[in-house]
Amino acid sequence: MVANSEQSVDNNEECKVATTASILRDLLNVGRIRPLDAAFAEFIMHHEHADSVLDHGGIHIVGLLAAYLSSRLGEQDSCLTLHSFYQPFLPFYHFGSSAELNHVLAASTCVARLDANRASTDINKPLVLEGNELYMQRYWQYEVHLADKINSMTGQPSVLDMDEGRALLAQLFIHKAPLPVDEAPSNANGTEYDIDWQKVAVCLAASQNVSVITGGPGTGKTTTVIRLMALLQGLARHKKSRLQIKLAAPTGKAAARLSQSISAAMGHLPEALQADLPTQCSTIHRLLGSIPNSPYFRFNEQHPLHVDVLIVDEASMVDLPLMSKLFAALPRHAKIILLGDKDQLASVEAGSVLSDICAAAQNFSPTVYNQPPPYSSDALTVIKALCQIELSTPYVNNAKISNSLALLHKSYRFSEHSGIGRLARAMNTGKLPASKALFANTDYPDVRWNASDEPKALVNNLLKGYQAYFSCVQTLCTDGQFETQGTEVFALLQQQQVLCAQKEATWGVHQMNALIESELNKQGLIDLGRDFYIGRPVMLRQNDHSLGLFNGDIGIVMPDEQNEGLVKVWFVTEQNTLRGVLPSRLPPHETVYAMTIHKSQGSEFEHVYLCLPRVETRSQARLLSRELLYTGLTRAKKSFTLYSDEQALSVSIARRCKRGSGLAKRLIG
Repeated sequence: MVANSEQSVDNNEECKVATTASILRDLLNVGRIRPLDAAFAEFIMHHEHADSVLDHGGIHIVGLLAAYLSSRLGEQDSCLTLHSFYQPFLPFYHFGSSAELNHVLAASTCVARLDANRASTDINKPLVLEGNELYMQRYWQYEVHLADKINSMTGQPSVLDMDEGRALLAQLFIHKAPLPVDEAPSNANGTEYDIDWQKVAVCLAASQNVSVITGGPGTGKTTTVIRLMALLQGLARHKKSRLQIKLAAPTGKAAARLSQSISAAMGHLPEALQADLPTQCSTIHRLLGSIPNSPYFRFNEQHPLHVDVLIVDEASMVDLPLMSKLFAALPRHAKIILLGDKDQLASVEAGSVLSDICAAAQNFSPTVYNQPPPYSSDALTVIKALCQIELSTPYVNNAKISNSLALLHKSYRFSEHSGIGRLARAMNTGKLPASKALFANTDYPDVRWNASDEPKALVNNLLKGYQAYFSCVQTLCTDGQFETQGTEVFALLQQQQVLCAQKEATWGVHQMNALIESELNKQGLIDLGRDFYIGRPVMLRQNDHSLGLFNGDIGIVMPDEQNEGLVKVWFVTEQNTLRGVLPSRLPPHETVYAMTIHKSQGSEFEHVYLCLPRVETRSQARLLSRELLYTGLTRAKKSFTLYSDEQALSVSIARRCKRGSGLAKRLIG
């Protein structure tokens, strides 16, 4: 009887093993997990079988949790929160409550369990359970080290010479100082805001070792950081010293754009304050010193950067591992300023560092438009002393990070009567009826909504713009003056841009590029018989540091004037000149009449055509989010047209892209 009973138990356990294996296969077949996720689950279960007190059921629960955690990492989550983990896979497999899961994980030999003091007998395990958050060990390390570094830096505010600071600010903010043309205010009713948020941001960032300057498009982030650099260098010069200030960005394209913006705006500073200010920006990887075929950098905690002030543009694009390594490489005395739009899409890899820092600084409270975050009394005193601006905050946040956030509210690009500006605010606050009303309001001709489900309708609307583009291409080819005058072709290319939420399927990048090329070929504007036809716009998919070309750079195929019959792909340099590269030398690239919204980050276009796919499956719905829509919309400088049905628009505005992360909680303490 006993033997039969034991045999029955064994059979049940074998059945459970088989069921788990079939679940993994089913999940692979339907695309819910990747082969990598299944392999990681098998690895965990193998090690649990070798040395574990768990029964077969417990072992395979740990394995499935590992598969799900790995898949979520592929969806850019840094961790898995157990209390929100119910039925992630298939409805017939029940995991139980978070308490039951915690009990199983506590007995696992592959999981390091931490107490409230972050203590553990053995942290060197593939998985880490801290509270209700389950991490891959490596990503737990990234998050902990980054939080510890930020907390240590924010606990040491800078001591400023108030008298000298006020004198310098008076020079930097003379009647708001002339701004670059693209940032010049255009308030239709002629009214002024009472609070100069740029001035507040400069003062706050100067007094903190970690600061975030965030705002929507056209709020003057570049102008603000130039004034900040001038203030910091001026204060150092008063002390007979000189700061080492460096600029960095996550991509080559973003770095080049910041370099151009800084150079263009520098002349608007008083000449005496322009000395020793950097104009060239590098990628973060180049700044840290990439090591080929290695995840490590030459500059790190043991070998810190030679920098006093580091400014990082487009910080929302920086993922958790890279940001952790960047902070680790900062010397103890350094300041770091993160620039970006907290409401844009987060990084394409795991983490949402910029939004996590902002959430912690605001203690998870929503942004109140035109109101400051919950600064401490010390920060308010500094702002009043330096800026002569008296602020009051709606509540208090006792976290060290509370004084690190500066919000830029006023847009200098969009007037009060701009549909783009109003639509961005409505979408960003989840207001679907208000968004639809703005599209329908004829007072805002700069925003349009086309509910057509036929991509050909969009292609027809694009033809007029491309006819002007290819006409200019032909003229310059005939005159043989492209190398000297070709920048106007790039300007025409930037007049319009198709942005897509996905690469494949209907309304995807590949389909739209193929449709546009086919129609241009029919019109006789291009010759599809040649791969590198004259006028073809291409976008790079990888960096090539030896050529000075970067992922996201856009070039145009034009004749090689020195070699008849040959072509080159021409790119605009930081000096606004052109340089040609032979097609055979190019890194991986693709045609770019259409690009993904992710690839458009850091770019601007006169007219943006945004395409959203129909929501027919759960995976298509997961593609869409408020952040995706907002990012695409705010790439437009003058006009925006949405191609979408009502359901896709509703899903996009309703769904927030919230990533699994414990960083904000660690910063609050």
